[in-house]
Amino acid sequence: MLAVTCKRDHLTTVRNAELVNAMIRNCGAEVESWVAAGTHAFDEPTNNGPMRHDPDLTEESLRRFRAFLTDVAPHV
Repeated sequence: MLAVTCKRDHLTTVRNAELVNAMIRNCGAEVESWVAAGTHAFDEPTNNGPMRHDPDLTEESLRRFRAFLTDVAPHV
């Protein structure tokens, strides 16, 4: 599982997200987590209130997701 948590998120804190990730790991699943330096809407091309689009962060997330897929499903 690839878990993306955002530093500036109004849905949860990084600490709470990491506690959830730890619970999932304790159940035997592998969890790769990344704390992105943005809001949970960084990949949405709008600037609605505190939710800010971040093109560089979006590209970084795509790079990480591609790398994750390569690691877990190299035949795809």
